[in-house]
Amino acid sequence: MSDPRTFSALPPSSVKAPTLDYLTREEALDILQVKRSTLYSYVSRGLIRCIKLNGSAVSHYALEDIKRLKAKSSARSGHGPVAAGAMRWGDPVILSSITAITPDGPRYRRRLATDIVRSNTPFEVVTDYLWTGHWNEESTVWQNETIPIAVPQSLEAIVQVHPHIHILQLMAQATMSMGISESTPLALNELARTDVMSARRLISAMTGVFGFLGPTQSYVMPLAGESIAHTLTRSLGLAADPVVICALNSALVLVADHELNPATFAARIAASWGAQFHSCISAALDVHYGIGKGCDRVEALFSSSPNPKMWCPRSWRKLNTVSAWRALTTDFILLGIRDQKCS
Repeated sequence: MSDPRTFSALPPSSVKAPTLDYLTREEALDILQVKRSTLYSYVSRGLIRCIKLNGSAVSHYALEDIKRLKAKSSARSGHGPVAAGAMRWGDPVILSSITAITPDGPRYRRRLATDIVRSNTPFEVVTDYLWTGHWNEESTVWQNETIPIAVPQSLEAIVQVHPHIHILQLMAQATMSMGISESTPLALNELARTDVMSARRLISAMTGVFGFLGPTQSYVMPLAGESIAHTLTRSLGLAADPVVICALNSALVLVADHELNPATFAARIAASWGAQFHSCISAALDVHYGIGKGCDRVEALFSSSPNPKMWCPRSWRKLNTVSAWRALTTDFILLGIRDQKCS
């Protein structure tokens, strides 16, 4: 029986995939530096997705899967810093060309995050830029598929049993539900998804989870043609005011990358051993929930003194994690929204 994670047996007309995300056999062999038989073995074992594009009889291979296998092979062979720099005693060493912490704030690739916020660039453009390295201001709204009804149903059932469940745990449940929905044979036959496509869809699904923090205390289904910031506004029960949507978009942009977060390192470990996309995200969320919950510390700080003038540096020292400082930045923006609404 063929592995359900491969697409080689699908009818060509049923596959819709961007050619930039798939390689020819020769290109795949050149990157992996393996024999044809080894490549075919990877496909049969479900390690590399294989499809036929545009009605052609020629097979194409998923670039993301090939990169993942290449990275694992390099680490095992002790290639340069891939293996030697993967971990040092104590803190994890994560080399990245995506994000750098500069005196002017985080820099995403070649752009300062603060400059991106000042230009009112949509969150969707920023995430695509972080994932692909291409700045495309036309991708202001993702054309996502409908979120499976099983996702809100499973979340509602859990909340009924555990009404005080943490929002991060709900996000982890939503992630696993989305992963299950995209791994069924029917879903695989409908569309050959890339990880970027799955990530877009997952972010949209997670945005609806914030409805459990809003007045409805239930899942809010994203609408077609709606931005992530707009869906988040509806989920939280805020007025669909352009100022509010812009502020939430700014908050999302400022926390778009988590290069220094232990959760990111956990996701990388899972990915390095071939875990599927949604499993990697679930691992990250579980770690994020278990490392002190910096967002909760921010809320506790604000609750202890509602007067912003009382938030002195001595109090801020309590926020001794990167995640807490990122949450503080977000909460300052949300407080600005509250003040504008009350003025």
